[in-house]
Amino acid sequence: MSNRILPSYITRDMIFGGDGYVAGTTKIDAAPDIPVARKVRLFDGKTGQLVREKWSGTDGAYSFDRLARSAQQRYFAASFDHTEAYNAVIADRIAADPFAAGDPSGIILDAHDSGAAAGSPPASLDYWKTLHAHFESLTDDGGDPYWNSVVLAMHMDGANDGTVFTDAKGRSISRTGSPVTKTDVKKFGAASGYFDGDNDYLGMGGTLTDFNFGTAPFTIDAWCYCQSGSVNGALLSSSGLWSAGANVFYVSDDHFRFASFNIANPVLIYSYDFTTQWNHVALVRNGTSVKLFLNGNEVASATISAAAAIDFSSGGGTRVARTGWGLGPDESYKGWIDDLRVTKGVARYTADFTPPDQAFYEYIGPRKIDDRGNIVVVGGGADVGAAQFKFGAKSLVLDGTGDYLDWTSPAAFGVAPFTIEGWIRISTPLSGFMIFDSRDTETSALGVAFHVTTAGKLAVKTNNVVTAGTTTLAADTWYHVALVRSLGTLRCYLEGAQECSVANTANMTTTGWRIGHNFNAAGAYSAGYIDELRITNGVGRYAGAFTPATEAFAD
Repeated sequence: MSNRILPSYITRDMIFGGDGYVAGTTKIDAAPDIPVARKVRLFDGKTGQLVREKWSGTDGAYSFDRLARSAQQRYFAASFDHTEAYNAVIADRIAADPFAAGDPSGIILDAHDSGAAAGSPPASLDYWKTLHAHFESLTDDGGDPYWNSVVLAMHMDGANDGTVFTDAKGRSISRTGSPVTKTDVKKFGAASGYFDGDNDYLGMGGTLTDFNFGTAPFTIDAWCYCQSGSVNGALLSSSGLWSAGANVFYVSDDHFRFASFNIANPVLIYSYDFTTQWNHVALVRNGTSVKLFLNGNEVASATISAAAAIDFSSGGGTRVARTGWGLGPDESYKGWIDDLRVTKGVARYTADFTPPDQAFYEYIGPRKIDDRGNIVVVGGGADVGAAQFKFGAKSLVLDGTGDYLDWTSPAAFGVAPFTIEGWIRISTPLSGFMIFDSRDTETSALGVAFHVTTAGKLAVKTNNVVTAGTTTLAADTWYHVALVRSLGTLRCYLEGAQECSVANTANMTTTGWRIGHNFNAAGAYSAGYIDELRITNGVGRYAGAFTPATEAFAD
């Protein structure tokens, strides 16, 4: 990394710059703490000069990198609440850490003092390669081999205090009481489901026999964070009375268990404090074996009859968060639930395992992995090929009749600088060519489109305004193109020369990134090739004319 330069930082960081960093998180002091995205500014401790500023991520994490580091150098940082609910918070006498193995932890505006152990910025803040593809290969992504056996898949995503719950398998979900989605406490994704413990529950629509497992294997797993008072918290339950042959997977504040009217109550039970953190829980049947797993560890098991049938739809329905009997806190779950998944016919876990470190797989199209390890959704027949390439031996081939790539989980640009660059070769420039699109609608200001117009000009479109250059691109010619946002301006570059610019400070919150196709126009597919695509989130790499790289970008 010694040869890499950050031009956008140089304008602000004339004195500072080195091998140090300051990292931490911004959180609201609560129980539990609530990570929040806030503007953070870093100042020189002696002169008060502003050194860097950026927004922390939605997980509260921030990192200021390539800082001067010495025994004398100190910084102070301030975090500002744009919602005006809290006063600014300041941390001072901060010493930058060297880049090294480790992982810094922090609380609000946390930074290591001069005596703290060394660490390295979290990988999620690696602004160098938010997305970088050589396009030398696209290989099949294994995904979830049991996806076709999943009968319920709820990420619990939604708006804060949202009342809409969705199932990735398309099942209708009804809502009773006041369950909501919450964005302030979650394990993965945008939100979790919150249940107040007083008759809140979700009802399952669709084919209810999906939850009648009979004597077959099954797996119920989820992430749970209980609150005190979740006395008999029913994570998943049949909706009939106990005497109607009920089956319940309980997760309470101090234990979890599996109870079955036709087998025993409990069949399995394990005491544990579920009120201090997120915990992964799983109930698994495999033949005559039934097991409970907690954070990947088998904590309880029992042997049942091979003929023992287990039906989570007995009594005419299936519920999340409450049984079919009891009122108030009795038999009701209190707390947060995230990533609830039910798999019929498959025992996913038969021995200790490592809990998932990301949201469960959801099939949203044919998925592949590129040569940089990015997971992409493939549209049409998009693939790599050796017919044309700028560097290496292959490039991304787009045939103009349905081909595109979607990156599944990039970070939003927000208000930060960014750079989108790569090489393109267009078959027919006057047909247009979409390089990159992150807009949620054609007129949106929440994303940006970087493209070649039907007049053959390099252009940027956001907020329903197209700003185009003056050079007409030729067919079957490799061009280096770049779109840079820095210092409140979007600039398009062709072969290192600025083609156009437009003022832009918008908060770009969309997280869908598409290559080779207009998100919002049917049939607007690109025909040609793309090579060495690199998208850098948090850095405007070019502030003026430059010479494009003459070899593949470094990994």
